Amino acid sequence: MALWLRPLVTAATPPARVTALGFMTRSTMDWEAATGAASYDLVRGNLATLRTQRTFTPSVTGCVENNGTDRRATHTTLPSPGQGFWYLVRGVRTDGVNGTYATADVGERPGRDGEISASSARCP
Repeated sequence: MALWLRPLVTAATPPARVTALGFMTRSTMDWEAATGAASYDLVRGNLATLRTQRTFTPSVTGCVENNGTDRRATHTTLPSPGQGFWYLVRGVRTDGVNGTYATADVGERPGRDGEISASSARCP
């Protein structure tokens, strides 16, 4: 099981859709281009840790894609049975300024970017 979250780019139009495809040996994500984004970062985390700790910092498990110029990433690590991963993507503008992992959802708790930035497993 995996949770896919919508990407946004600060001060730019976000991708309209993220598509996730799950396979027996890998997960492949792709997303539409975001206006103003020259590249993308994709982080992955442990869904159970996020649910119990209620913060992204301890749940981030790795950077799947760092400044990738394509809009597709494949991850070959799958969660154990009964477990799940979350994935978040952000755009990086042409001037190197990172976008945000946050969404525009009214119910979203603030601080997602700071929590992910505090993790040693974040994208650089």
